[in-house]
Amino acid sequence: MNSNHSLGSNKNERSIWVTANAGSGKTHNLVNRLIRLLLQGISAEKILCLTYTNAAASEMYERLLIRLGSWVMKTDSELQKVLAKLEEDFSG
Repeated sequence: MNSNHSLGSNKNERSIWVTANAGSGKTHNLVNRLIRLLLQGISAEKILCLTYTNAAASEMYERLLIRLGSWVMKTDSELQKVLAKLEEDFSG
């Protein structure tokens, strides 16, 4: 990712702009950020994600649904580990 802007480097950031080469982890990191925002109680209607292509938007949507959908089948302790890992990744 662009070294001038680390995605999610500041928990208080309201808006971010991400530029990076293909395969750099943009979608993974954006999905993580979306999940964190939702877990913080931000309404999905208040979140705007813009991508350059419909394919990129579809990829992000699919990854988000797969990720959240996988949580449904986890035990409480498994889900706690997933959430702790998400917070750890965010905190650096």
